[in-house]
Order: sequence, then C-alpha cells, then structure tokens
Amino acid sequence: MRNINRQTRQKRNIAPLLALLITVFLFAYPGAVSGPVQEPLTTPPMPTPLTSEKPPQRPTDKPVEAVVTPPSDAIDGPVEYERDEPESLYYPVPPYTDDELDMIARMVWGEARGCSTDEQRLVVWTVFQRVEADYWSDTVAGVITAPDQFVGYKASHPIDPEIYALCADEAVKWAHGETPPTHEVYAPTLPYYFFSERGRHNYFREAWKP
Repeated sequence: MRNINRQTRQKRNIAPLLALLITVFLFAYPGAVSGPVQEPLTTPPMPTPLTSEKPPQRPTDKPVEAVVTPPSDAIDGPVEYERDEPESLYYPVPPYTDDELDMIARMVWGEARGCSTDEQRLVVWTVFQRVEADYWSDTVAGVITAPDQFVGYKASHPIDPEIYALCADEAVKWAHGETPPTHEVYAPTLPYYFFSERGRHNYFREAWKP
C-alpha cells in the first residue's frame, strides 16, 4: 500500500515535467508539428511581346553628306561634275543715270504732254533706240541734248510724276533688253529714230520725213 502511493506521487511529479519539455520543444521547433511553411504563390511575369519596330536612332549633330556615285564607265582619276549656276538675283547695271531719267521726263513733258501714254512711251523708246544705234551718242544725255533734235527738251521743264513713272518703267524694260513697242497707227514698224507731229499726234519712223 505504501508502494502504490509512492508510485502515484512519482507519476504526478513526472507529468508537469513532461508538459514543460513538450512546450519547450514546440517553441524551439514549430515546424515539427505544423508542417513545412509554404511560400505564397506569385504570378510569374508576362514575357515582353516582340515588335518589328526599329529602336529610335539617336540624333546626331553631324550634317548629312550626299554620296555621289561616279558612273560605272568612269576613267581613272578625279571625276568632274557640271553644276548649274544659280541665276543672278541682281538687276543689270542700268545704261542710264538718275539725272538722265529726269532729262527723259522733262523731254517727254515738252514733246508729248497731253498725248496718250502709248505716244509718250514711243517718244521714250525713240531715245533708247538712238543710244543703241551708230549714228548718235551712246548716252541718253548726249542723244537728248544733240542740236536740233528734241526741241521739246529744256532743263527748266517740270517733272510730272505720272510722266516720270512711265519713263522709269520703260527704262527698266530697256535695261532688261526688251524689244521696243510698236503701235498700229503711230509706229507700225521697227526701228524708229524720228517722229513728227501731225495735228495732235506724233508719228514715228526710221527715216526723217517732214
């Protein structure tokens, strides 16, 4: 009877010790009971789709140079290429001065004021054709001031703005090499170096005829 009580007391003393050991073991090795810890599932990244576009090129500061390919039948040595020269952007040097343009305007005022612009234009070109001919002076001033020729010219004549504008326009045409104008009644043929007055109009011809 005494042995049974002793064994019962021993079992009661061992039970708390076992519980303590089990608790320590569980804290030290938590995976031993709950199993292995699984990592959370993640979605794998999607592959980058392929594209046929070329990557953008980096800009360059160097100018693009044209590549000239010589002809297949080129001979040895440097090859020369013809270049089209650009047309001149400048007007030709006018064959008259500003003072001579004033003289033309004064002469037209004395010879053909009150006439139509067609007749005034023909008077101006009479001077220009004489400058280009071989019989008179090669300057506008020399032609206008020649003795007994343009009797309507005087240095004291006024410069009419409309007549001056007409003379300036015709002078530019002359400088660019345009052909002298004609008129079916007053100047039907070229050239004309003379003109004479009949009534209120002037008639132009190559040879002098009173």
